[in-house]
Parts: sequence; structure tokens; C-alpha cells
Amino acid sequence: MKWNKLLLFFMIPLFISGREAENSIFFSKKAERRYYSNEFPFQIVFQNNIPVDYLKLPCYFFSYEASKSLNNSKAALTKEDIISKEGEILKNQNMIYLSYERENFTTGAFEINTRQEIPHWSKSISLWLFDYNSGNEAALYIRDAKGLKKYSIGFLNYKGWKNFIIHLDSLSQEGKAVIEKIKFFNRKMKGGANDLNPVIKISNIEVFSKKILQRNLGPFLKDFEPGDFLFEEDSLGIQYFRLNKGYFWDKDKILSFFIQSSEPSYLEIYASLPDQKNKIFILQTSFFNSIQNARLDFKLPDDIKKKTQEGVFFWGYAVVPLKKGKIPLTVQRIVLRPEL
Repeated sequence: MKWNKLLLFFMIPLFISGREAENSIFFSKKAERRYYSNEFPFQIVFQNNIPVDYLKLPCYFFSYEASKSLNNSKAALTKEDIISKEGEILKNQNMIYLSYERENFTTGAFEINTRQEIPHWSKSISLWLFDYNSGNEAALYIRDAKGLKKYSIGFLNYKGWKNFIIHLDSLSQEGKAVIEKIKFFNRKMKGGANDLNPVIKISNIEVFSKKILQRNLGPFLKDFEPGDFLFEEDSLGIQYFRLNKGYFWDKDKILSFFIQSSEPSYLEIYASLPDQKNKIFILQTSFFNSIQNARLDFKLPDDIKKKTQEGVFFWGYAVVPLKKGKIPLTVQRIVLRPEL
């Protein structure tokens, strides 16, 4: 589906025709009304779900095994920060910690038995692994009604945390599908020194209904709850919703509004640049007529993307009726998500 180009000359309300020409007050803060010569891009999808199913799995195991050639093998549940190579930090995350001493670099393996059930729609698995250049080869095993299948994760030839994504074959729709175990084969890293006592950590295991290509450290989905917003209505019947604290909207992500509309109205979205948090600007849509169970997917305009390398802060939104006294549009859910 193509993204609509929303021309601002279609957005003049019937009873507040001068509104667009002036700045507005958004919860006692002055907000600059922005015009775009080309577009504020969004698309309407007549669905009430997002285009990918997603599940974060609990981080646990029920047993572990190590070859006889590996000594003092240990595994435990713990909590620590995850720090990506880009400097992103995810604090106090649940993880599996494992370590062992090895006599050589060619034999033996260490496996964590999880038996975590995953949905039949699973197409990708993402997980984060910590390593000290151990050179180990990692693999993940999935069991379904068709049997046990090994999926290669890759070699651990780095220091710190790294994300790995495994693409799955179609799972059987019969019985359960489970991650049976995660296994680390004792190997030597080519051309480098190896830690004689490997320390490996496993965290943030997630499954997706599509084959994703990359995963950063931030939340995959941010689901805004109704209680996250303060509410205010002015004398013209315009309803304002403001977050207690602005939330970062990555410039490559999509802000999805799930709505129902019974009367003509339009939406305003309030945001600010990262280095100008007190200077709020307004993005406007064209008006909507009656819409049932629709999802509006919003992208940041190109000229906003040029002003920031990362994104903006999302502060809230307003529902603007075209007829005074009408409650035209209901926002049922708001989700910030990657473009898929």
C-alpha cells in the first residue's frame, strides 16, 4: 500500500478556519504549527492489529550439561545491564550466565536446556549473547512434531554483547514447538588469543512472525497505555492528550494509531527535536470521515528527518472535530514500532 501525500490545504476545519495560521497552546506550552510543502506521510490500513506478531520469552533454564573435557562448569540466572557496541544500554536485564574451564580448543560442548515453548507462527528468533573472544560455535535446537532441528547461531569471536537473529523453517502446526536447548561447541578463534575460562551470557530472547534482518537494543514495540496521557478539552471541543514525559520516536520507526471515527475530524501530533525539548511543533493530518477499525501508520516528514540524526520526542496528540459539539474520533491504541 502506498503512503498518502497529505496536502495541508485540505485541512481547514469548518468552525475554526483560522486555527492553522496561528500557534497553539498545548497544556500551557506554546506549540508551533508546522506546514510542509510536500507531505506528512501516513497510510490507512483497515485492520486493528500490527503487521507482525512478537513475543519476548522469559529468561530461564531447568538444567545444563557439559562434556567431561570441560571443568568447573557453572550456569546461573542473574541480572545485569546489556550494553551494545553502539553504546545503547538496557539496564537490569534477566540473563543466563555460564562459564567453564577448558583443557583444549577442539573438543567438548556446553548446553543449556530451556524447553521454552514458542508460537507456531515463529519465523525469526533474536537473542543477545555476551562473550570474551571464546571462539565457541553456538547453535539453537528447536523441537516440534517433525522432530529436533539444529539452527546455527554463529561463532563467538568478539568482546561484549552482540545480537544474533536466526531464521526458522515453517514449524509444524501440530503439537508444541519448543526451544529445546542452546549449545556452545568448544572451538578456537582463528588468529587470536582465547580466554581459557569462557564466560558467556544469554539474554533477551524474542520471537517474531516475520523474518527480520536486524534488531537494536531498544524495545521492539512501545505500547502506550491510556493512563500514560493527561487529558484536556478546550471550549471548541478539541481534545488534547499529553504524555507525562516525552517518549523518543526514532526517525526510522512508525507511530501507529488504532482509531474509530464517526464524524469528520483530523489528528494533530505533538513532538520536539531532541535538542529543543521545550519547543514543541505540531504535525497535522488531513481530515477523516467515518472510519471503523483502522490503523493509521505515521512516518516523520523528510524535512524533520534532515534536522535530526536520531529522531524526535513524541509528546502527545489532539483530536480536532470539524463540527463543534461532536465527539468524532476515538483512539483505541498507540504503538511505536519498526517499519516491517
